[in-house]
Amino acid sequence: MPLRRSDRIVIVRIRINSYGNRLLVVAANSRNYGDVQTLDDLNQNHLHEIEHFFVSYTILQKI
Repeated sequence: MPLRRSDRIVIVRIRINSYGNRLLVVAANSRNYGDVQTLDDLNQNHLHEIEHFFVSYTILQKI
């Protein structure tokens, strides 16, 4: 279940390993992702890309 859903966005809370909680915001009317309600709605490739983004972002913030 999403944290919040409106007619414009869907917000899903995700946990990335030991990097803590992050929010993933999806446009509700997106052709590609409008049906995303939970992380289970994304395939493993998308999840890996999201995880890689947040891990890299966190590492770069520490530099």
